[in-house]
Amino acid sequence: MGLIITATESKKIEAKGFDGAITELESVYARLEFVSRPDGKSIETAFPYTFLTKEAYKLQAPIVQTNIPQAAAGEVLEQSLFNAHKIAADYLTAQGFEVEIDI
Repeated sequence: MGLIITATESKKIEAKGFDGAITELESVYARLEFVSRPDGKSIETAFPYTFLTKEAYKLQAPIVQTNIPQAAAGEVLEQSLFNAHKIAADYLTAQGFEVEIDI
């Protein structure tokens, strides 16, 4: 499960190459980690694992450094893997990206 994050006209995805050059990307695939707090409704997510594609992730390609924010938090009715992804997706959507939860 991950997030497919797509650039929009108002929000570009920029990746920094090994040589320091900045490249605009159309989309990336992100994996996240999360913590469910003891209160039963709070979730904190981090998504520092960004790859060029889902296939690149499966091939264990290097992580791509981008300008995409790397953390979000929120409250839900039920803590779950899907809701952790939803919090991250909603946060990134509010930042201007298009986001699809990839199951």
